[in-house]
Amino acid sequence: MNILPTPNIYTHLPPQFTKDDKVAIDVELFGLDPKRLHRPSGRFGSVACTANGKDVYIIFSSTEIKEFLTRCQDAVWIFHNSPFDIAHLRRWTQIEPRKRLWDTLLIEKIMFSGYYNNNEYGLNDLFRRYCSIYLEKSEQKKFEIDAEWTPEKIEYAAKDVVATWMVYHEQKKIIDDECMQVYKQIDLPAMWVTLGFMGVKVDTEKWLELASKNTGLAKEIGDELDFNPRSSKQTVEALNKEGMDVVSSGKRALERSDNETAKNVLEFRKYAKRSSTYGEKWVEQFVEADGRVYASWQVSEAITGRMSCRAPNLQNIPVRETPEYRECFIADKGNVFVIADWSAQEPRIAAYLSGDKKLISIFNSDKDVYIHVAKEMFNETITKEDKRRAEIKEIVIGACNGLTEYGLANKFDITTEEAKELFDMYFETFPGLYNYREKVKNTRPQFIQTICGRKTWLNHYAWGWERLGCDSPIQGSASDAMKLAMIEFTEKWGGNVIVLAIHDEIVLEVPESMAKLAKQMLEETMVDVAQRMHPDIQAKVSISIGKSWSDKK
Repeated sequence: MNILPTPNIYTHLPPQFTKDDKVAIDVELFGLDPKRLHRPSGRFGSVACTANGKDVYIIFSSTEIKEFLTRCQDAVWIFHNSPFDIAHLRRWTQIEPRKRLWDTLLIEKIMFSGYYNNNEYGLNDLFRRYCSIYLEKSEQKKFEIDAEWTPEKIEYAAKDVVATWMVYHEQKKIIDDECMQVYKQIDLPAMWVTLGFMGVKVDTEKWLELASKNTGLAKEIGDELDFNPRSSKQTVEALNKEGMDVVSSGKRALERSDNETAKNVLEFRKYAKRSSTYGEKWVEQFVEADGRVYASWQVSEAITGRMSCRAPNLQNIPVRETPEYRECFIADKGNVFVIADWSAQEPRIAAYLSGDKKLISIFNSDKDVYIHVAKEMFNETITKEDKRRAEIKEIVIGACNGLTEYGLANKFDITTEEAKELFDMYFETFPGLYNYREKVKNTRPQFIQTICGRKTWLNHYAWGWERLGCDSPIQGSASDAMKLAMIEFTEKWGGNVIVLAIHDEIVLEVPESMAKLAKQMLEETMVDVAQRMHPDIQAKVSISIGKSWSDKK
């Protein structure tokens, strides 16, 4: 493995670059919190650039950043993981969204999602693959603890930006038109939208009350038990003493028992998890001085191209069992939330991709989708309160999201055999869906694509590749629709008022006087995007206005 030679390093502002230049840019910071990489923190260290891979210009003063970027303004900007660099550069100067930007990380995921392990998209991974050169990254850790420049750190910063520049040129040689289109029309503009998310306000007083309540309930239940419910060994021993024949303290084993101790253990775990995950530390770590939470959004983190969220993960905020958490996310004074989501978006896309006429007909009717599906499956009409409707809803949605017989059985406390029978009935009732899935399994394609052309590569030696091959075009197409809706609404509105984007749900925060207009505009945008995705199937959007996230209807 070759070693990257040290480039020429100049510690002054770069020359004025032209529109023909391709300039790699990289930011280094001291004392950055490794758990919150995309939130502006730490002390400015440097910003470096190169336009030829040989000469590197590094500045060490944040006061020169504006002039630095002015001299790079006309060129193509190249980053590896641009949201990080841009989020931090925006601390010191204004940066408007631009089309002439190349993100080597985002490009690589678009070209090779599923081809590599998910953790093999770091700059050193790409540099090794494309250039057969080893990039030493051990110096990176020293920036977190040591706030002084050394010759080694300067060399590290210079080599990082050279590596980014070299990877860009190699990617340019192989990227195809479809991947480029996904990047330019979907992921790049979506990235700029997420960088402009307003953050969402949290009622910290109410949140801390919930935290205290959950901590108290966990302690109360734990004190009543004569063993440590956090210990699997002690829990199994205690249950065996009470006549339960269990070898595991897993959730499913305990849920199947009427034993009072087993029920108490489950209750303890529920409250203890809420307390630890969404307790006082959550507020301390994530709520900023202005009372808002600013998460880090990744536009193409998942293998399917789905957006992800971390620090904190707002996509995992509990909703079914504990809707009170969503009550804590509130609009600022004088503002309201506009909350919209697509109805059964992924199943509609599945119906479109499979061409199942019977399922398409159901989605184009005004009837309750899941009651209608149940009628087709069981040849009888059921009510909204019927348990089978909930089971059918889970199957219809889960068939697009990798739900297994085991998962369905666990959710509704039925046997795996019963769950398999329900799945079999579903695919027998809608043979187009079955044939769509069988085609993927039988043809064994190298990769599959979304409606917009996004690729997911398939490893035929990996467990579950068939399910991924069937589900990824559905999930990825829904994700593409989400990004397009965010992009188009933001352009129409003339600014970014999005505070949350959760799977198939978009939440705006707008002045109360503009709520009706925002509602109309968002609904029209989401319907229009969905109709372009599945032109033969009616799109449906549920939308409401409220003061908190829980006001969703």
